[in-house]
Amino acid sequence: LATNLQYGSSTGYLTVPATWYPISVYATGTSTAVGNYLADVSSLGGGAAVVLASGFLTPSANNNGPSFELIAVLPDGTVITLPSQTFANVQVAHNCADPAADSVAVFIDGNLAIPSFHFRTATPFIPVLAGVNHTIAVGPVGQPVTSALATFPNISVAADSNYVVVASGVVGSGFAANPSGISTAFTLDIIPSARRVATTTGDVDLAVFHGATDAPAVSVVSPVAGSLIQGIKYQQAHSYIELPTGSYVLNLEDSAETSTIVSYVANVTTLADSAGVVYASGFLTPSANNNGPALGLYLSLAAGGPFIPLSIYTGVNDVTNSVGLQLYPNPAANHITAKISLTGTSDVTMDVTDLSGQVVAQVMHGSVTGTRQVDINTSHLSNGFYMLRVVDGENVSVNKFLVVK
Repeated sequence: LATNLQYGSSTGYLTVPATWYPISVYATGTSTAVGNYLADVSSLGGGAAVVLASGFLTPSANNNGPSFELIAVLPDGTVITLPSQTFANVQVAHNCADPAADSVAVFIDGNLAIPSFHFRTATPFIPVLAGVNHTIAVGPVGQPVTSALATFPNISVAADSNYVVVASGVVGSGFAANPSGISTAFTLDIIPSARRVATTTGDVDLAVFHGATDAPAVSVVSPVAGSLIQGIKYQQAHSYIELPTGSYVLNLEDSAETSTIVSYVANVTTLADSAGVVYASGFLTPSANNNGPALGLYLSLAAGGPFIPLSIYTGVNDVTNSVGLQLYPNPAANHITAKISLTGTSDVTMDVTDLSGQVVAQVMHGSVTGTRQVDINTSHLSNGFYMLRVVDGENVSVNKFLVVK
């Protein structure tokens, strides 16, 4: 806009489209900005303005006068202070299962942002200018933005916030309708208040997004933690669930929780302090959807990259293998005895959780050989059901017990 502009001098008028512009001010010959500002002139089409550098770079050396700012002065005398640039953090996830959109290019405000974006991948969180309306376009790889398959204007993000933007739906024809009557047209769904790390040290925070166009409303039920999500429909996101690290069976059930569609194993043993989104991804009936990818549950972490598939749960050996676990007496009052039996020696962690999966008592952590009995104090627990969880390496055993006093 201007180079080597000295105090008391000005440029001529510049004619520019009426939109928004990030503006940075540098001392000539330096690479560190004095300030970064946002000039939103989208409402000034056909008008004019003079932008002034105003105030002192060092107020303390100038009788504590006003600090440096950029201001815009309109012909009617209106003075507008240009705000400082602020940013939000945005992760983009490709969950559009249409085979025709297996790889796409993503444009932001007409600029190529992601040259080749593959199905079931996500970007890391990237800074996006806040406080203005962005236009996101998705199109074929190698083609200009004018060939976009879909364009989404007026997408605005708030400063210092985190978002996940999910590409969902289908582009072409020959796909099954959604059982709930929801449009399956290609769209961008926004998950606000996204998390980049767990809120509690040592936990894993997981949101769940229903992105299967031909699947009905579903519930997610854990045999350990109980009903986690009830009746979530296509394009809906469930708020974050905070879980201790471990291995969990997740049953994808009908919305009434009367029958299980399929069960998965979510092994988040090594993901302490992480946060991510679990996606229902693909088609429940591929043969009715151009033989697109089959339905599965996939985990995407804040770091981005390819989605992590959750394995199908085929039996108890998926989550418990070498630990034999017995509890007595059950129901318990002030104490309960746990007997564990190992085939060898292993490092064992034992804790008590409530039915939501929250740890209410840490019992032991240490090396165990063969058989051991552990007496657990339950006098501080309220009446109700609890789970004793024993972690042996990558294997998890759980038993439910009842406290009655």
